[in-house]
Amino acid sequence: MTLRPFISTLGWLALLGGVTLAQETSFSLEDALHAVKNTPDWQVASLNYQSAERSLESAQAATGINLSAGGNYNLSQPVNSSATSSSTGTVSITASTTVLPWAPTYDGVRNAQRALQRAGLDLRDTRNTLALSAVSSYFAARIANFDVKLAEDGLKLNEALLRVANLKYQNGQTTFTDVLTAEQNLANAQSTLLNAQNTLQINFASFGVVPGTTLSSAATNLEPPKGTPEILVKGALERRSDVLKAQLKLRDAEDALRNAQRDRLVPNASLNVGYGQPTGGSNISTNLNFQSGTATVTGTVPVTANSSNSTALSISVSASFPILAPSSDAKINAARTGLEVAKANLESAKRTAALDVLGRYSEMMTARSRVKVAMSALETAKKTLETASARNQAGLNTALEVQQSTLNLAQANRDLENSSVNAMISTYKLQIAIGDFTLVSQGDTK
Repeated sequence: MTLRPFISTLGWLALLGGVTLAQETSFSLEDALHAVKNTPDWQVASLNYQSAERSLESAQAATGINLSAGGNYNLSQPVNSSATSSSTGTVSITASTTVLPWAPTYDGVRNAQRALQRAGLDLRDTRNTLALSAVSSYFAARIANFDVKLAEDGLKLNEALLRVANLKYQNGQTTFTDVLTAEQNLANAQSTLLNAQNTLQINFASFGVVPGTTLSSAATNLEPPKGTPEILVKGALERRSDVLKAQLKLRDAEDALRNAQRDRLVPNASLNVGYGQPTGGSNISTNLNFQSGTATVTGTVPVTANSSNSTALSISVSASFPILAPSSDAKINAARTGLEVAKANLESAKRTAALDVLGRYSEMMTARSRVKVAMSALETAKKTLETASARNQAGLNTALEVQQSTLNLAQANRDLENSSVNAMISTYKLQIAIGDFTLVSQGDTK
């Protein structure tokens, strides 16, 4: 396991909160996951989702009623005759709203809805990635603790082996080559310890804690997702982000084709109805635009002397029908091609998802089987140590053999911890692959 992904997201916590955390004596996995929520990546993903929510609200508001007020005043003052001046003034109120189902404003609402769905999927993916990285890094730090202890014990054993080699050489019981080999083994043990200590410091620094802090959470034996690989694949195709995003792209392409066909067929037409005094008097007028799908109602009231015009009802219709529109036809053809591309991408996403699920399932089963192997090796190491201790008490071996068996037992414990961690993480990866990973709550956008 590597700490690079987690260091990139949590390393800054060492600067912001390292002093406080360093005073803690225990640090749990829950603490690590809580720290993830304060990382910039988490906050950016949440803000992107909230931005998509605001965009949808704006698109929905555009389909509602818009109300505006206005007015005008005109003054006519003759300069070359004795005629009297005249003036007119009116105030008006205009209301407009979207009424036709094919109105472009509804296109904006549908686009914003799909954008919000994509933002939700991106939010889930980001949180899952950060959570899994936190889990991996946390247990990498626990393994680093094992490695340091093993390296320390290995160093002590090699120091003892070198002392024995020197004594045997002085007594003529071994060659100088054996002494040089023991010295080389000791140098390797010293290097191993130094490397383990450096790795431990880096791992703990990623959490903002100091080496020696107890990482209190052990690996959990998770229940694998229920069902055969085929059932898991079927569920993944309904929940995975990449498949759902491909489906949203397909819906985008379908909308684009429908919109292009609509723009080609719907005429540029409008219906106008007016009632009142056409010039200078009170009147009300309505307009319905077939292309924009918007209905507008305007009421006008004079604020100066009323006009003497009689009340009239007026109706007018205008329309322009496209006969030859090569640009619109090209847009339709491009939209059809885009739709075919979206369909192909969806099938590709489904195949990729299926292969990923099968691969993750295989990794999980392999990791779980290795836990059993590690448990068996641990039992063997315990029996070996018991035998070595009994033989030592009977004077049938040396203390070095007991020390070596003790080191082997510690290594077996470390291997069991590591295999348990790998089994747990591989289970989490399978849960992510099937779109069912909720280690960190997905119920909020903060």
